[in-house]
Amino acid sequence: MIVFTVNGSLTSLKAPQSTSGKVHKNRISRRRIVRELRDINHQP
Repeated sequence: MIVFTVNGSLTSLKAPQSTSGKVHKNRISRRRIVRELRDINHQP
């Protein structure tokens, strides 16, 4: 659930083209978002 919320913000900041729908369809995208989320967590 948290990933979803952050995903929206991260997606908007990184690439507004990528939507939650695309991530839902692409499983690899979800893993990539998780990796980026970790980076953001490391860098406030």
